[in-house]
Amino acid sequence: MNFRYWLPAAVAFVCQGVGIGLLGVYGFFVEPLAEEFDAKVAVINLGPVLLLIAPAFVGPIVGRFVDTHSIRNILLIGVLVAVSGLVLVTQMPALWMAGACFFIFALGMAMYGPVVLNSLLVKIYRENIARALAIAAMGVSLGSISWPFVTAWLMDHYSWRFTLLTLAMCLGVLLGVSVRLGLPKHVSGDAPADPEPEGSGGGNEFLRERTFWLIGISASVMYNAALLSGICYAPHFKTMGFSNTDVATFLAAGGIAGMTGKLLVATFADSWRHHIKLMAMATAVLMMSGYGILVIADSFLLAVTATAVIGGAGGAFILLHPFINSAYYSAEQMGRVNGAQAPLMLPLGLIAAPTAGYVFDTTGSYVGAFSGVAVVILLAMVLLAMMRKPEFAPSLS
Repeated sequence: MNFRYWLPAAVAFVCQGVGIGLLGVYGFFVEPLAEEFDAKVAVINLGPVLLLIAPAFVGPIVGRFVDTHSIRNILLIGVLVAVSGLVLVTQMPALWMAGACFFIFALGMAMYGPVVLNSLLVKIYRENIARALAIAAMGVSLGSISWPFVTAWLMDHYSWRFTLLTLAMCLGVLLGVSVRLGLPKHVSGDAPADPEPEGSGGGNEFLRERTFWLIGISASVMYNAALLSGICYAPHFKTMGFSNTDVATFLAAGGIAGMTGKLLVATFADSWRHHIKLMAMATAVLMMSGYGILVIADSFLLAVTATAVIGGAGGAFILLHPFINSAYYSAEQMGRVNGAQAPLMLPLGLIAAPTAGYVFDTTGSYVGAFSGVAVVILLAMVLLAMMRKPEFAPSLS
């Protein structure tokens, strides 16, 4: 296996790093936006909700396209839409206009996000699924480590508009170049036929399976918990007296831990695939513990510990989610399965961020919101425990 063999995974690495890996910096913009537009934090926190609404709408559609059309073209269109949306945000004079343009960005990101990338990798790397998914997911960790420091420096020297414009330009260049050079035109969703796991169904029969819903709802909780931490970290720690650089350090600790979590999953997931349920439950316990530490964190050391534990669990689950799906469903279904699970992220996403913002506006702290998240993660762990053991997991050796 040479470099060219792993090139699609490297492209997915970049896409994830400038996609999900970029979301951790949203918290840096909450206070400046609230001040400029004279809005409450709860309103500003609606922004990330758009990142869930967009995939919920376009996920099933994009998922079907991934199974039948050129993935390279889908990614390039997504990059163009995303960059355009962010650039427009920096030019808007009113908050509702900025929100509308941010939604355009969210639509674009959904087209180069996990639904497309995970499906691409599962289709290509039949015998190295865990390693390919790990390479791509490492991009989230690297982005979580690097973007906060870049954003903190820009915010300390320039306005939020210039900072966001700079990030948009970086996004466009990195993604445009990597996708055009890293994925040849013929790369598409079409893949050689694989025997489908028994009970998986050839069309949309998976929608009638309890396991599909248990995976999707649990993933919704874990993703929303990770997303909420990225939104809340900056304002939470800044109200405690920490600087932008300190906050960037906390986020970087989460990113490094997330990379560690992905490495562990990549190392053991292929050989422990029949114990995938236990691995998923362990990540839920780890994230719940991290939020428990975050509730009591009142020092630099505890803050770093909390963000590292949450980041490690979130990083591991980003990789585990598509791997769990691959254990129950065939590669030919992966676009449809991932796409159909995308809307399940929406209900909790519509509630979590605005509610956390309301708690902050009311109490001046996110502690109450963090406690609530820990309880919801406990419920997700129960759902994961209810999954059946994959009896016909694809051979990955």
